[in-house]
Amino acid sequence: MAGEATGADTWTLAGPGTGVVLARRSRFHAYAAPTPDRDGLERLLRRVRAEYPNARHIPFAWVDAAGTERSADQGEPPGTAGRPCLDALRRHRLRAAGVAVARLFGGVLLGAGNLGRAYGEAAAAAVSAAGRLRWETLDRLRLAVPHADLDRAERAIARAGGRVAARAYEGDRALLDVVVPAGAAPDLRERWPEGAG
Repeated sequence: MAGEATGADTWTLAGPGTGVVLARRSRFHAYAAPTPDRDGLERLLRRVRAEYPNARHIPFAWVDAAGTERSADQGEPPGTAGRPCLDALRRHRLRAAGVAVARLFGGVLLGAGNLGRAYGEAAAAAVSAAGRLRWETLDRLRLAVPHADLDRAERAIARAGGRVAARAYEGDRALLDVVVPAGAAPDLRERWPEGAG
């Protein structure tokens, strides 16, 4: 199975992060979290809604593992909330990441420019607080390794930054299902070609 991402400069969030921005008495509480799928996004939104049940607007942005982007203004003027949140994810070149911002209205209208700035700053603060990890393209291989070579193969897989996901034994060989960074796959296939694929 080929890659879950492309590009050496692609990242994901290291964990959850929060950020708060105060703009003319309105408070913007942002939450960023790893969200590899739609269920992860829904968990993030439920958390923010539960923590801020009085927030009238909870716009969000999300980039899934494949790089598909989604954002929503959630009742704010078009382009003033979801887009600035999405821009925070784009600036950090993130995948499998989401950010949601709860706005607690302070009684003063901000105008479109100030509103967009506040949402964007809150989202960026949460993303920065979460930290980043490099997103790597991974390949899944099946290697057929003679029993005598098994220790050497497992060390080579570990040195390459991979792991053995499953193993089975068949006659005089072990069948290893391996997940490795894409750059390591050709070398491993060359060393143990029979079961590659």
